[in-house]
Amino acid sequence: MPQFYHSHAERGRIAMNGLRQLIRDEPVIVVGLVQAAIAMGVTFGLGWTAEQVAGVITFTQVLLSVVARSLVTPVANVDAKVQRAVGEERMQQAALTAEEMLTLAELRAERDRLEVVMNQRES
Repeated sequence: MPQFYHSHAERGRIAMNGLRQLIRDEPVIVVGLVQAAIAMGVTFGLGWTAEQVAGVITFTQVLLSVVARSLVTPVANVDAKVQRAVGEERMQQAALTAEEMLTLAELRAERDRLEVVMNQRES
């Protein structure tokens, strides 16, 4: 049977979970709501000084900007990192060691020498 009544503690927990989810999902909206609530409070007699209002607004803006930044991953940077990693892996697979390059150079020199010898015999 579903429970329709929640204790005060349960209702508080549900509300806090909802607030946490809202901050995670829409931190920019939360900043706007906090700023609007402060403006309304000051308008209707909250009694804060201009410095206090500026301090609270700045703090909430910075705090929720950090939250928003931690939740957003720039796609372009991730793609660039993946491309770099794949490119480096391919370069490592294709790269020859110094010894292999020397062997290849020696083989090419030997091939060229043999071509010269063959051309001399044919003439």
